[in-house]
Amino acid sequence: MSWFVPLISTSVGGVLAIAGGFLANYSQARNERKNVAGALAGEISALLEIIRKRQYLEAIDKYINAMETDQRARNFRLAARHSYFTVFEANADKLGVLPNCCASEVAKFYVIVKSLMEDATNPNMTADASIALKMLKQDRQLLVELIELGDRTVKELTKL
Repeated sequence: MSWFVPLISTSVGGVLAIAGGFLANYSQARNERKNVAGALAGEISALLEIIRKRQYLEAIDKYINAMETDQRARNFRLAARHSYFTVFEANADKLGVLPNCCASEVAKFYVIVKSLMEDATNPNMTADASIALKMLKQDRQLLVELIELGDRTVKELTKL
């Protein structure tokens, strides 16, 4: 019987030590997930605010209407001299800490926004009016989808 008390004490101590380690790791992972999610939600929100305040959809609609009226090619252009994706670029390797649905939506958001930025900053767009109009309508649809995706993604990220 004298061996029983030290065995129980050692077993309980071991279990508590292991549980403490798991709890510390869980807490650290949860904090990292919340930090990454919060930073990405902030950057995505800022990008959406810029899109809305600068009225990019309305500007694209004016270009589309003008092109449909006079059949002249016009390229919707933006001058982006700085990276607007510093949070994403600094945390892309940490997307795995987010739930799968959030990680895939964040990645999709940034692929679409980068594609739209590339189209809007490309000085060598086509001179063919019908092709330019088709591309601009596609970009408009992508922008609408981007806004919806961004709003949805920010909601999900802020829940974490």
